[in-house]
Amino acid sequence: MPRIAELKPKYMVCDIGMTIEGLRKRKGLKQSELAELSGIPQQNLSYKILNNSFKYEDLIKIFKALELTDEQILRLMKI
Repeated sequence: MPRIAELKPKYMVCDIGMTIEGLRKRKGLKQSELAELSGIPQQNLSYKILNNSFKYEDLIKIFKALELTDEQILRLMKI
């Protein structure tokens, strides 16, 4: 089933965990390394990625740890 624009916010919530995992792998980081860099316990990070249960503060820490530019963050979060 193709994705439609009206449901993009719903898809973004479902896809953020996969997006973070992809960015982490592209940077060559292990999940434990990303957890340490972002200051989030590894078990909590793993849970948040699997369940897409990120708080705003978590995303800021993760984006900073992944060294994303403002442009990359805007592209990820744009609705």
